[in-house]
Amino acid sequence: DRWNHVHGSLEELHERRTRRLELLDGSQIECDFTNDLPNGQGTKKFPDGSIYKGTIVNGLFHGQGHYKQPLDKSSYRGNWVNNEMSGKGIKKL
Repeated sequence: DRWNHVHGSLEELHERRTRRLELLDGSQIECDFTNDLPNGQGTKKFPDGSIYKGTIVNGLFHGQGHYKQPLDKSSYRGNWVNNEMSGKGIKKL
């Protein structure tokens, strides 16, 4: 099963694995998990069709990422800090 494929040593078996989960708000996230939190390069799809692809740290968009909103075709590619667009990036409206 590719959603539960573990990379690393046996000691990391319960600490880190790639998972795909549907959250209570209807969004879906696919990412490595460390200590039950999304950490690493991942994708989050929202019920409205918007999508984030990039770095996720402790469940938050943090680092480089790309967010696209299909309804109004807006997007942002750049730096994120704690789920907020921050620093250098390109926003298209």
